[in-house]
Amino acid sequence: MSNTMKFKTRLVAAALSAVWLSGCGSLMRSDYQAPAVQVPANWQQMQVAGDVSMDPWWLAFNDPTLNQYITQVLAQNNDLTLATLTLKKA
Repeated sequence: MSNTMKFKTRLVAAALSAVWLSGCGSLMRSDYQAPAVQVPANWQQMQVAGDVSMDPWWLAFNDPTLNQYITQVLAQNNDLTLATLTLKKA
């Protein structure tokens, strides 16, 4: 067989395989039933007690590698720099 004939044969085989596999997917359907969920009629707004701590939380892990990564990210992340400047401006 020539190379062109081999290519066409493989192309047809691939196309038929794709059609066959896509047909098998439609046989695996099951009826979906949404679970019953109890949702409150009214939502309540929670108040934060006291000030929120803005301390570097990652220092609590005592991990020098994590400290190095956080320092590097804070120094090189332009999005964080822009957000900080925007916050200070407001």
